[in-house]
Amino acid sequence: MKKLALVVIMTAITTLSAAAMGSASSGTLVITQNTTLTEDHIGNISLDADNITLDCAGHTVSGPGVIYLNGGINGYSRTGITVKRCVVTVFQHNGIYVSGSGGRYEGNLLYGNQNHGMALDVGSGNVVIQNTSRSNGGIGIVLTSMTDSLVANNTVQDNRWSGIALFGDPSGNTYGNTVVDNTATGNEEGFFLIYAFRNTLRSNTSNLNRQKGFWLTDSGENIVESNTAVGNKDLADGIEMDRSHKNVFINNVVNRNFVGFKIYMSNENTFTGNICNANGAIGFWVIFSSSYNTFTHNVGRNNPEDDADEDSSSCIGNVWSNNNFGLTSLTTY
Repeated sequence: MKKLALVVIMTAITTLSAAAMGSASSGTLVITQNTTLTEDHIGNISLDADNITLDCAGHTVSGPGVIYLNGGINGYSRTGITVKRCVVTVFQHNGIYVSGSGGRYEGNLLYGNQNHGMALDVGSGNVVIQNTSRSNGGIGIVLTSMTDSLVANNTVQDNRWSGIALFGDPSGNTYGNTVVDNTATGNEEGFFLIYAFRNTLRSNTSNLNRQKGFWLTDSGENIVESNTAVGNKDLADGIEMDRSHKNVFINNVVNRNFVGFKIYMSNENTFTGNICNANGAIGFWVIFSSSYNTFTHNVGRNNPEDDADEDSSSCIGNVWSNNNFGLTSLTTY
């Protein structure tokens, strides 16, 4: 009788534990209409129609998933997709991957995926808002060949590569995007633009990243305004530019990095009203044929080596006026 009672008790405990854990569907879930999840899902979700909404209602979609789909939640050439309130984790590719236009991605948590947390590819007019993307193997949120889209109020943290990235090609197919009020912490770079043109980065925070707060390479005519890059680690730069031309930097705060602004082989950029204090080496560093840039009304104080340093052997035509520098190797402003 005692053994039978023990079996009954153990059965009751097992049933209770299963109920407490909740149920989960599995396999590749294909949706072609508005869908709200009522339980967790193990496996991919494929978005197979335009103008539909997937509302995970806080449920988890988990991998590793099938290898032929690019995302845990996946859609190819879709218009008007909405994905919201999803927790997407441990997929062998991206957490969310969608190519297309007019989508909305809101309030999702993406973590522990092997590639990017969220990857949006080849489209326009997408809205990415109030998502958290952390501890992914690639980039937190990346837009590739994307135009006229909004990335706002997202948190990207501890991703292996960049926090938020805009990627294009030399033809200029990534332009007109607005990246505003996002927070990037503990990534390789906070914000990364490559072949990205005429975008706006405004009021973003990029602190304590491993290499760079903001990095523009082969990118031009962007507006970088009222952002903060503070305390990026080790040999990290607050804002770095490589081969990037005709960008405008206004009212950014770039303090306590290794180098504040690093301008490398970049021409005809404008720097106005930026604050660049107490960096580990140099405040404004202009090197390797960076020419015809204009620096006005900036503040650079207490940078140990120089508040502004220009490579006079290769840089020509730069204009320095009405700046407030406390220590510098330049002789005129």
